[in-house]
Amino acid sequence: MLFAIIEVSLVYFRAIVVEGAVREATRLIRTGQAQGSGDAASLFETTMCDNLLDVVSCGDLAVSVDAASDFLNLTVQPLFDENGEPINQGFQPGTGSETVIARVGFAWTFLTPLVGELLVADGTNVIRITSTTVFRNEPF
Repeated sequence: MLFAIIEVSLVYFRAIVVEGAVREATRLIRTGQAQGSGDAASLFETTMCDNLLDVVSCGDLAVSVDAASDFLNLTVQPLFDENGEPINQGFQPGTGSETVIARVGFAWTFLTPLVGELLVADGTNVIRITSTTVFRNEPF
């Protein structure tokens, strides 16, 4: 029981760290700093990876950033394929005043027996954590 509590706590800790890293990286998109840098995708990735505190590997993340003219036209892309593997869906940070959806996800395999089976609906012992941020870019 103690190991289950520790592992679930670690999963939540990782999810919170990823959420914070996504928030910091999307701020660069929202303010137009990423788009003005010449390589928005690299700046986004570097900022996000620098804020992960080494609790999640950047290589384990699936990223999708997509822009639209308004909230009704946003499309939510899947971050995991039918086998549960992370997939990157592209990087479109948009222009000034456009609406953006940024999604980042990772998979965690439970080490404690039975915990994953109880917490994951499909019984695979793997939980997929996703951070989603939706915002309107500033008029830059």
